[in-house]
Amino acid sequence: MAIHSNLQRARRLARCAPVCVCLLVQACTLSNESSGGTDGELLPQRSAGPSPESFALWAEPGENLLAALTAVEESDATTVPAPANSVLGLLLNELGAYNSAALAYQPNNTPYRARSMQCMSSVLPDAVSDVCNILQDPELRLVFIEDMPHFAQHRSLGRKLLECARDAGFERLVLQALEESGAALAQRGHVSRTQSGRFLREPQLAGLVTDALALGFVPVDLPHTELCTDCPLNLALGADARAQATSLVEELSSAGPEAKVLVWAAQGQAYKEPWGRAQPYVNTLASYVAAETGIDPYSLVQLTVDAGTTLGPPAASGMYLASGPANGSCAGSYSPGTGTGRPTHNGVVFHVAPPFGAAGSDGERWQWLHTAVEEQMSVTPECGACAPGERLLVQAFPDGVDLSDRVPADQALCQAGVPCQLSLPAGQYHLVVWSAAARLGSQSVTLAAGASPSIAAN
Repeated sequence: MAIHSNLQRARRLARCAPVCVCLLVQACTLSNESSGGTDGELLPQRSAGPSPESFALWAEPGENLLAALTAVEESDATTVPAPANSVLGLLLNELGAYNSAALAYQPNNTPYRARSMQCMSSVLPDAVSDVCNILQDPELRLVFIEDMPHFAQHRSLGRKLLECARDAGFERLVLQALEESGAALAQRGHVSRTQSGRFLREPQLAGLVTDALALGFVPVDLPHTELCTDCPLNLALGADARAQATSLVEELSSAGPEAKVLVWAAQGQAYKEPWGRAQPYVNTLASYVAAETGIDPYSLVQLTVDAGTTLGPPAASGMYLASGPANGSCAGSYSPGTGTGRPTHNGVVFHVAPPFGAAGSDGERWQWLHTAVEEQMSVTPECGACAPGERLLVQAFPDGVDLSDRVPADQALCQAGVPCQLSLPAGQYHLVVWSAAARLGSQSVTLAAGASPSIAAN
């Protein structure tokens, strides 16, 4: 798609901000101050949203992502309120600056959720081990897992569950964010930076897809309609969810009654009941599919809670699960309400934000991503011509591949002379370093845990 057409589309979207912010990211917050419909989660009415240029840069940022981020920061960082600042949050998350992403974009009017009163006495188990046990249920056919678009740590859950899901017989991975055909993705064998979709440019989500392909999952796409920018949000998002649900029901039918399907869903789309505190209740991808098929899916939502929140003994995966019967009241306390009285989800997976200060900085990426010790890699970019404290983008690609349309295996915002954390298996990688002005250098490097090789960036 040409830059000109992207900019035209972005200008149309910007005219209806912040409603169209919600449409773009499917991640907004229900509020009594909102007007219009109740589909998705609505933001309060705001006078400012991301600029048209910011929308265009997010849609098509070019090779230098740091340059695109810098331009969006200059446009939106001080002018767009945090509940509406989706483009900045998405780009910061894509570049691996997770703390900054959470602070920049706050769809719930706060970076993280607080622990509810019902969870105060809960002692929660490790999410990955418990969900893996649940997936072994021979009667379980359909699973929805929710993903917030500006929280890369949510993809860590998926990456840690894929192997046990495959062992349990799950063979199809439905990706609500995928914007090309699943067949094209499978034939190529890797995520395309320009073809697979805007959200799949984020390395952790692309990594989840890469891992799934390696395990033999069949990727499945859903139709993407041009979201209406002139109609109420509930009509726009409701129409999209219904069209996608129709496609997913057809997929389930063609796969046969024994097929097991894992759905990686957009925020709010894993609720398996129409939700809301009052009519009109909001239907979602999961609720439409459940109603049309009679299948009771297993549904997980994900939340990141405040730093320092204690949920139980240290979890091996770094993630905690609240579900019934032992912790059902804790899980249910995060329900948005339903018209049927039935729960919207089966469980809540909690991520605890790293402490603020040094450990809460963008540099502490291992803790954000729940990175296993053997995958805690580090590199140190060296740049004599860089200004003190200047940001650099370090990208790590598999060695020996064509980089022209690949998504990095990981990437991070770093500073010259300072070790920079990457989350990767040990091995040979091709590293590329960018400033906001230009590509500074690239080289092949062997990465191993406990070492921090230097990268020339001049």
